[in-house]
Amino acid sequence: MCTIEPKRTCAWLFPRRCWCCFSFGGMTGPALDSALMTLVGPSGLFLFNAIACTLLALTARRALGLSLKATGARVPS
Repeated sequence: MCTIEPKRTCAWLFPRRCWCCFSFGGMTGPALDSALMTLVGPSGLFLFNAIACTLLALTARRALGLSLKATGARVPS
């Protein structure tokens, strides 16, 4: 039976996951953008970019484990 070291598994698996996420975004992004432009009009392109950037920032924040309490930021009331 062939065994694979955990270090080699992570090194092999991580880039493939990145490519899969990139490919999924490349397939779904233009379709979603086109649908949004159909609903909203030409400004849908900018709306789509704003939504995509916001989701990316929230995902990065979650991945880094940042929160308002940890950073000391205050929420305006």
